[in-house]
Amino acid sequence: MAGFSDGNSSEPDDTCSEPDICSKPDETRSEPDDTCREPDDTCSEPDDTRELKELVAILKTGQCTESLAFTGPKKRHPDRCKVEVYEKVSYRIYILPLYILLRPQLEDTNFFRAISDTNVGFITISSNLSQSNVVFNGHLFAALHKNHTVSTLVLGLDVDGSSDCQRNFEILMNQVAVMLERNTSLKEISFNIESVGSIHALGRFDLQRLVQPLIADANGHQTNSTLIELKFFINLEEESLMIAMNSLARMLQRNSSVERLSVWAPCNQYSIATFAKALESNHTLKDLSFGGGVLDVETLVQPLITDANKQQSNYTLIKLSLQMLNEGVERDEMHPRHMSIVDSLTKMLQSNSSLKEFRIGQSEFFTEQDVCALIMSLEKNYSLQVLQLARYSGGSGSVFPAIMDMLVVNKTLKEIDLRQTPLETGKRAVVEQELKKNAIVYEESMSLLKDLPMVKATSARVFLCGYPFAGKNWCTKASLNK
Repeated sequence: MAGFSDGNSSEPDDTCSEPDICSKPDETRSEPDDTCREPDDTCSEPDDTRELKELVAILKTGQCTESLAFTGPKKRHPDRCKVEVYEKVSYRIYILPLYILLRPQLEDTNFFRAISDTNVGFITISSNLSQSNVVFNGHLFAALHKNHTVSTLVLGLDVDGSSDCQRNFEILMNQVAVMLERNTSLKEISFNIESVGSIHALGRFDLQRLVQPLIADANGHQTNSTLIELKFFINLEEESLMIAMNSLARMLQRNSSVERLSVWAPCNQYSIATFAKALESNHTLKDLSFGGGVLDVETLVQPLITDANKQQSNYTLIKLSLQMLNEGVERDEMHPRHMSIVDSLTKMLQSNSSLKEFRIGQSEFFTEQDVCALIMSLEKNYSLQVLQLARYSGGSGSVFPAIMDMLVVNKTLKEIDLRQTPLETGKRAVVEQELKKNAIVYEESMSLLKDLPMVKATSARVFLCGYPFAGKNWCTKASLNK
């Protein structure tokens, strides 16, 4: 699944680097019977009573439980849901997979009450939009209404071509919205919405109900003010994608709590304008990640560019991450589009005074000359501290000297990420050493300023330079003429 990753994701990793990491320890519980563990054609009616009781017991007493992962039923077995319990024991993660039946009487068990009281901090749900999944997820979200420990929720949806798909999607979005209206522990929600085949005939998919609790009313009141991070992977048809993106932009315009937003969409070049407009009025978002198809970068970064009056529309965003692909762009449009993107990013880096971190992920645009232009623009930047260079075509012949020349002038940059570039193996150590030297110089200069006493200013000394409009004779003549 495509998306953004900074290496710090708390989502459980299903890979096992050691042979015994994913084995259940014998000293904690007896090994359950595996006779009906995996759903197959020979075991159609498993007795899930013991497994469900065991799962409830784990949720009630498992102080070391890290997370839960729910996988909705497959087409071959529509009555089963897989549950994986991730437990941390002695600094290792143990995984206990269970299968439970999706029966109507499931809601009468202690399972969902145990979810309400669990100490789990991370829940992952992967399902399609079948009726049974919607019913199960509805009970699960209802259990989270009063939960005070779950801080991260990952919801993965497969949007198929069924006739009731859109109706179930709307029901599910309403269930999540109601949960957000009542829950006070969730800090992060990640939605992965991926279409299976064409869904053009199914209608429009709107996220408006989902984000409604995050939109402030006329009095500035929000139903939910605890959620601070949203992540979206939206792989929908163009019409549905536009509606979904517009809903996110409207939320951003009138939200005062979300600090981090990640959006990945395969064809988002036509839906950036509403986001740029939202950035002009938003004063809480600090981290924005955009990726997918070719971005309308010129429009997106406009609120971060200083205008003729030395003003920026947005000063609160401090981290911007971009990931651009060539999808959806004709060959004859590539060069002008590519030139426009480089020009916009160069203007932003030259004039912006608020960004502290700028990252360019996977990109099919940049050449060696483009990277040099971006680096040289940092000679006029005094706020950026972290820069990640994109993979570019060409060698390192001109990029490395450009970096070293820029660091002679720029003393605020602390990190340059050269991974997956031609400079990673040969010149990375040299660049890091130069950055360390600059850091020492910068800290020493700041320490000197801290020791100076603060006094009230009574006069100012002005130095003018720049032939021919700043000399003392020109200033005198200009003043006399006026």
